[in-house]
Amino acid sequence: MSRMPAFTRTFVVALCLALSVVLAAPGASMAAKKKRHQRVDPNTLRALSFLAPNVPKRQLEKTVIKLARKAKVKPNRAGKALLGSLTRAGNKKQISKRRAIKPRAAATARMAGQFATLPPAENIGDIFYSPNSFLFVVYGHSGIYSSPDTIVESPGPPMVAREIDRTVANVFPGTQIAKIVDANGNLIPLAQRQGAVDWAKSRLGDVYSWNWFDTRRIVSGPVGTPANAQNCSQLIWAAYMTQGIDLDDIDWGPPGTLLGWIDQMFVLPYEMTISKHAKIYQTI
Repeated sequence: MSRMPAFTRTFVVALCLALSVVLAAPGASMAAKKKRHQRVDPNTLRALSFLAPNVPKRQLEKTVIKLARKAKVKPNRAGKALLGSLTRAGNKKQISKRRAIKPRAAATARMAGQFATLPPAENIGDIFYSPNSFLFVVYGHSGIYSSPDTIVESPGPPMVAREIDRTVANVFPGTQIAKIVDANGNLIPLAQRQGAVDWAKSRLGDVYSWNWFDTRRIVSGPVGTPANAQNCSQLIWAAYMTQGIDLDDIDWGPPGTLLGWIDQMFVLPYEMTISKHAKIYQTI
C-alpha cells in the first residue's frame, strides 16, 4: 500500500483538528453554561452571608445547590427563595397566618432602648417569643421557662446557652408567653414539660450557631463544641422534639416543593408560637 503524501497527511491532520474544535465547541459551551447554572447569584449569596456571618460562603453556596437539587429548581431560584424565607415580605403570610406578630414595632422599641420584663410563667415548660427585626430580616428570640421565675435560653454570642432569672432577660414589648398543649388544647403532662426543660438544661454551655439554614436538628454531641452549636429557637424546638412535640408544625409548602424543602432546614422563633401546640396566654 502506497504511503499518503506528506502534504496530504498534514492537510488531513489539520482538518481533523479543525473539526474536533468545531464539534467540541457546542459541548464546551454547554458545559460552561451548565456550570453557570450551578452557581448562586453573587448578590443573593452576599445577602445570605450577611445573615450567617460565621458560615463560609462556599458552604452557603453548597447548601443552596443541595436545596436546588432536592427541589429540582435552578440554584438562583433556590437562593432567592431561601433568602425570602427570612425577610419581612417572605414571612408576611406566615406571620399573619394565625396571630398578630409585630417585629417592626419591636425593632422600634429596641432602637429606643425600651425593654420589657418577662412575667412569671403559669407552668414549667412554658415558652416565650420576643419579636424583633433588623433591616429586612425577621428574627426574634425564644426561650423556655425552667421554673415560674427562671428561663433557659441561647442569647447569642459571646454568651452561651444559660439559665437566668426571668427579670434580667432582654425582651421587647409584644413578647408572647405560651403554654404547650396537646391536640385537644389541653396542657401537656408535667412529665413531658419537665423532660423538655431537663433536656434544655443538659445543653447549658452550648455556643451559639449563626447557621440559620441548618437548625432543624437535635444535637447530641459534647456541650460547647462548634459541631453542636445551637441558636435560640433550635434549643427550644429540640427540647420538645425529644418529648414527641413538634413546635415547628406549620407547613410552608407541600412536601417535595421548594418551600417544603426550605421548611425542613430550620426553625424560626416565631414559628413556635403559631404552632398548634402553643397556646398564648399573655402578651406584654
